[in-house]
Amino acid sequence: MLWVNRARLWEGKPVRGLRQVDIASTTDQENRRLTMLQLNAGRSRTRLINALRHILRRHNLQWEMQTKKFPAQRAIAWLKTLVLPSIDHMEVDHLIADLEQVQWMRLSDGLS
Repeated sequence: MLWVNRARLWEGKPVRGLRQVDIASTTDQENRRLTMLQLNAGRSRTRLINALRHILRRHNLQWEMQTKKFPAQRAIAWLKTLVLPSIDHMEVDHLIADLEQVQWMRLSDGLS
């Protein structure tokens, strides 16, 4: 491919059929990385909230929550005091810890 297009390369013209790679600048790379962090943080937060809501629905407890919005501080405090079977209680504790970590990451990185 290059031998066939050697005259075009010598003249500085673009070669047909070859892709040109444009390496992103450092600021573009940082912006892309920040965008991916935002995307991953949002996805994991949504996954954790949905898992907690599923546990509440499993025990028909979604109606007893005092707040409309779920990841509110009052709702998380209510979840910590909730009486559940041991396996579900352990899962809720882990999901709450993960949710607090994701929210802390979003606040510390300025992603919210």
